[in-house]
Amino acid sequence: MQVLLLWLIILLLWLEAATASQSKPNCPEKCGSIDVPYPFGFGDSGCFLETGFELSCNYSVSPPMLLTGNISILNISLEQGTVTVNTYMAYNCYKSDNLSDYYHHSVGLIDSIFTFSDTRNMFTAIGCDTLAYISDSNTGLLTNVCASLCSSSEDVTPDSSCSGVGCCKTPIPKGQKKLSMSLLSINGHTITWQFNPCSYAFLADKDWFNFSNIHLFYLPDRMLYSQTVLDWAVGLETCESAQTSTDYACGFNSVCIGAVFLLLIAGSSWWLHRLWKIRKQIKLREHFFMRNGGLILQQQISSNQVGVKPKIFNSEELEMATDNYSETRVLVKGGAGTVYKGMLQNGCIVAIKKSMTVEESQLAQFINEVALLSQVDHRNVVKLLGCCLETEVPLLVYEFVSNGTLFDHIHDMRDDASLMPWEDRLRIAIEIAGDLAYLHSAASVPIFHRDIKSRNILLDENYRAKIADFGISRSVPEERSHLTTMLKGTPGYLDPEYPESHQFTDKSDVYSFGVVLVELLTG
Repeated sequence: MQVLLLWLIILLLWLEAATASQSKPNCPEKCGSIDVPYPFGFGDSGCFLETGFELSCNYSVSPPMLLTGNISILNISLEQGTVTVNTYMAYNCYKSDNLSDYYHHSVGLIDSIFTFSDTRNMFTAIGCDTLAYISDSNTGLLTNVCASLCSSSEDVTPDSSCSGVGCCKTPIPKGQKKLSMSLLSINGHTITWQFNPCSYAFLADKDWFNFSNIHLFYLPDRMLYSQTVLDWAVGLETCESAQTSTDYACGFNSVCIGAVFLLLIAGSSWWLHRLWKIRKQIKLREHFFMRNGGLILQQQISSNQVGVKPKIFNSEELEMATDNYSETRVLVKGGAGTVYKGMLQNGCIVAIKKSMTVEESQLAQFINEVALLSQVDHRNVVKLLGCCLETEVPLLVYEFVSNGTLFDHIHDMRDDASLMPWEDRLRIAIEIAGDLAYLHSAASVPIFHRDIKSRNILLDENYRAKIADFGISRSVPEERSHLTTMLKGTPGYLDPEYPESHQFTDKSDVYSFGVVLVELLTG
């Protein structure tokens, strides 16, 4: 695995080095600030591949100007097979209704290695009352037409696009080697000349020009030039025949890669990328497991501190159980988190609670309580089956209780909502009371629920009550009280002495139970 990865890295570095921009030895590498890679060159005849790749460097201007013929070169890209050049714009300028100045531009690449790039360039026109076109110099036929119209400067907003109002653009045909650009005024600029005295047409790299309404009034120095992209190619030789050539460009710098080898590289790259993603996910799960207290829980389980061992689920199990936490599996969604209905691989139906956040400072206490609550075994307490610590926030897995909450049954405003028999109401009250007595006195360590309310009491298919949501519950020492600095619980159910004393006791749970009794009697 590591050897294959090393070879792939070496291969990529070799290919990068083999295709890096470089001039032929003992030949000029730059003209001014512009790199001149082989097969292009200037100076001695051996510095360029053939006549079509011969350039010149005009040192009489500052900075020096790189030229092919009389066209100024701005950039050469071997990787993209392009050359970016300056080309003149065509323009018409008017005073009143008379044409005062114009220039219709033709540029030819005949007998050169270049063609105008049809993928990078757009034929563009700026102006109101403007018709721009490119014509074939041999046949006189129009190959491109672009119309831009507007009757006032208000028609054009500052961020207008070239959509035909103040500006238009159109692609050019593939393989063009000569362009003749011209302009016409449809109405002689009689309406527009005061706010748009000049119209312009040019061929430009589509990423170079961004239209603004200011261009209708003013173009610096008429923006004499536009940046145009030319395509080029060395020739039509096969790679194998190029390798046998004695010239510098091909013989020494060609790398031929067969289709099978390319497939091998592509397949290996995909495989390595997949392994990298899997490894990254494993590392992330390990990080969450450590951060969420997984080692503490494992130590407690292995040291027999936990009688009934909670199951530690992996994240994939719960993703499968909930169809990747599908919205269709949501049972309850609230400010504290979301509860999903899931089915484990053994067919067991569970409720999976995904909290919004868990403070890192409380994770150790959280793990202790998971271990503790897993020991609670009472028919009127929702059983905690286990947890998952491989996710950003820990997930809790409970038994699934199918018949909703007590609140739903006694406060629902539908016609049949308050038909719960008094016998059931009395039985539910007795079950909740027995449950609290168990938590406070009979459990291995006393537990205060701290949020008893009708929404936290679930009913199974036989309307048997089960206390749920121990999210803010606390195990307490023998002095039977718990001192807090932050208020916990639900307003309306809270012991009125608790906000003042910040001391929660078993009597605080009993007070909340009293509120639930009132609901059972009046709901």
